Amino acid sequence: MNSSSNIDKQLVQRRFTNALHTYDKEASVQQQIVRHIAELLPASLPDGAIFEVGCGTGFLSRVLAERYPLHPLLLNDLCPEVEESLEVYSEFIPGDAELLNWRNDLAMVASSSCIQWWHKPLGFFSKAYDALKRGGVLLFSTFGPEQMHELKTIFPPATLSYDTVSVLQEAMERAGFRHISIRREQTTLYFDSFLLLLKHLKQTGVNGIRQEENLTPGKMREMEEAYRKAFANETNNFRLPLTYDAIWGRAEKI
Repeated sequence: MNSSSNIDKQLVQRRFTNALHTYDKEASVQQQIVRHIAELLPASLPDGAIFEVGCGTGFLSRVLAERYPLHPLLLNDLCPEVEESLEVYSEFIPGDAELLNWRNDLAMVASSSCIQWWHKPLGFFSKAYDALKRGGVLLFSTFGPEQMHELKTIFPPATLSYDTVSVLQEAMERAGFRHISIRREQTTLYFDSFLLLLKHLKQTGVNGIRQEENLTPGKMREMEEAYRKAFANETNNFRLPLTYDAIWGRAEKI
């Protein structure tokens, strides 16, 4: 089981908070993932609240509020500051969802691009199962082993470890979920320089590994040279690629 003990959650919180004013503009891949999740939404839910873990600035929250207007929408995020950017919700629950006690009468647990920040991401599934009532639905997205593989090659400490689709499915089955559907898609962004690539990471807050803060100008030049040598070529107009390996899915508690 993947255990990301090298994640500094205080650093995650600080970086996301600092990126709030740029996140919506820069997080195109995360918005695309929410559109994929929306395609898996069931036509109806049992009575009860919807709990979204790691709501961020509300990409998925807005979809859920529009699709299920009669269900209370409980939104959680590690960063309390995101509440100011949320448009529709019944209750905001700040804090680390990995440590919080959840209700056990929920109609849906939803989470997009969040659980990779947990110290034990697979624990999300058992926690969600226990929180759902019979007939409840789980919707989630995370990232796979090829996530930012280019950066992992050049600077391993700056990236996380991610589980495969088979490991995720096994964890869902072990938690008790049935009618499981998991999908995967890779999207590559391109940048003219390593500085712009790092700026993208900063403006989306998508890094919680402390070692990245130790980069010196000399180290950055060295990394850009290595990055270009490994990944920049005529096919991508000698730009620097960064791959997002999105995984999303749905399951039911029957």
